[in-house]
Amino acid sequence: MRGNAMREPAGWFSAVVAAVAWSALLLLFFSIPHGKRDMYLMPAMPMVALAMAPYLQEMIAARWLRVSALAMALFFGVVFAAFGLMALSGHPPRAIERLVEQREMGDLENMLWYMLTTIGAVFVFAAAWFRTQRGVHALLAGIGALWIAWSVWACPLLNDSSSAAGVMRKVAGIIGPDAELGMVAWKEQNLLMADRPARDFGFLRSAPQQFADAVRWQAQAPQKRWIFILDTAIGNCVDRAHATPIGHANRRDWWLFRADAVVPGCVPSTTQSSNGSDPGVD
Repeated sequence: MRGNAMREPAGWFSAVVAAVAWSALLLLFFSIPHGKRDMYLMPAMPMVALAMAPYLQEMIAARWLRVSALAMALFFGVVFAAFGLMALSGHPPRAIERLVEQREMGDLENMLWYMLTTIGAVFVFAAAWFRTQRGVHALLAGIGALWIAWSVWACPLLNDSSSAAGVMRKVAGIIGPDAELGMVAWKEQNLLMADRPARDFGFLRSAPQQFADAVRWQAQAPQKRWIFILDTAIGNCVDRAHATPIGHANRRDWWLFRADAVVPGCVPSTTQSSNGSDPGVD
């Protein structure tokens, strides 16, 4: 449907107003819950694109937009390439270095730097190829490369630190196939990605309540029962010298312990974290 036809009252209402209304309702709906994540806005993007469609040709025809798009493509290209090359040379910007430390990427970090350098090169190449007359095309080509690289390159690298997959895989390797697993202050992903049926002691109950029940359960078969627990829920009732740190995932630290790590007669404090819940993380 062409732009002129879209500007007829009926067409304008159906294609533009309906799309804008959908986006507004979606924004309102996801503003109501306490937990908010950027990905909740993704369903609105197609509708925003549909609302812009009748005016797209006129927008692209504007010289200021083409020049601005070309400048943005060059800017992003230089920034991505510079960050990637700096990191590969052993001098990453502090913000990126913190990201790698938090994600515990280890030997995989160089792959991330190669990705940044590649994305930057695509932006710069697209700007040189399309030039000012097709500056918007240059920006879109770079953004397309960014999305593809993020999907097939970055996501596999960051998966273990963005989900419970790596942590639960490590748990399975430590406790062995015949052990029983209990969970305290767990999150949904921990239960979903466990390699065996896991015993839980409530999700909304406080951490001290969960901990007390978990320790009693563990004491019934101490040789084969392990407890997986959130760092902030351990309190003073677990000797960390005898516990095993599992790693960092979903912005949280996790531990694993057997019965010999439990301090005899210790009563967990009622001020301990309940389950470390953060509706905007998992």
